[in-house]
Amino acid sequence: RQSRNDMASLDYIKIKTFGVETCWGIRPGIGTGTLKEFRFKSGLTVFLHNYHTLKPLASYNNGASPCFGFRFCLSGHTRLNLDCFKKSLIVKSGDSGFFYSPDMISSHKDMPETHIQKALILIEPSSFLPLLEQDLDSLRFKLNISPGSNAGVYEPYHAQGILTSAMRVILQQLFACPY
Repeated sequence: RQSRNDMASLDYIKIKTFGVETCWGIRPGIGTGTLKEFRFKSGLTVFLHNYHTLKPLASYNNGASPCFGFRFCLSGHTRLNLDCFKKSLIVKSGDSGFFYSPDMISSHKDMPETHIQKALILIEPSSFLPLLEQDLDSLRFKLNISPGSNAGVYEPYHAQGILTSAMRVILQQLFACPY
């Protein structure tokens, strides 16, 4: 089974796929730990990064699907490049963010000698927009599309913030959960 975003990297090895979960391990010599993907039929995909890097760790996403996303970083330092944005995003401990990307063609590079704990939630527009249908006018950004449409014609968007105490508690619970 291929990931919705076709994650590719020489630094990861696939360990297992079970139900909605796919787990990758970090190659020996690069680091230790896992990257887990939970892909649900509803159009929601959750990635949990929990590893320690010994060397810079890079991965590439070749997905052409538009998506909305939420990202949360408990620890680590990552350079994120999304083709639709003009400059790299630096994601570091204590950051959170919300974004829209017309495609997920991207790369990221985790810095060496770092414990990475990040969560990424991707939501397909066909699943996300119905949740907001009544609140679209009050959003701080404007979508160039009508609700219910699947045409990926939104403008790229990114907002960065900090992790709140509540976000931090929920993330720590996610990473401690044995599933």
